[in-house]
Amino acid sequence: MPDARAKSKAKSNANPPTPESVLGYPMGAARQLPDWHEIVDYYDKLAAASERVVVERIGESTGKLPYIAVYVSSAANLARHAQQREILSRLYDTRG
Repeated sequence: MPDARAKSKAKSNANPPTPESVLGYPMGAARQLPDWHEIVDYYDKLAAASERVVVERIGESTGKLPYIAVYVSSAANLARHAQQREILSRLYDTRG
């Protein structure tokens, strides 16, 4: 079984999918507008192919559609996401 470093290396060397390869048409094509499920699917595939993209599901709409946050950064920054979130929560807390 490969270790996490090997998986990360393989992920970083993969070619990320283009919107056209996932949606089946080029972005900006006449009369083509992706629905929300297609957009979420594209970001999920992008995150699976790149160590620089993370998709976080942060909730659900009243229509049962996922709310997502997409983080695009260096692998080093994404590895520190929890620490950065803690720092931001302290900055946002006006009680000092």
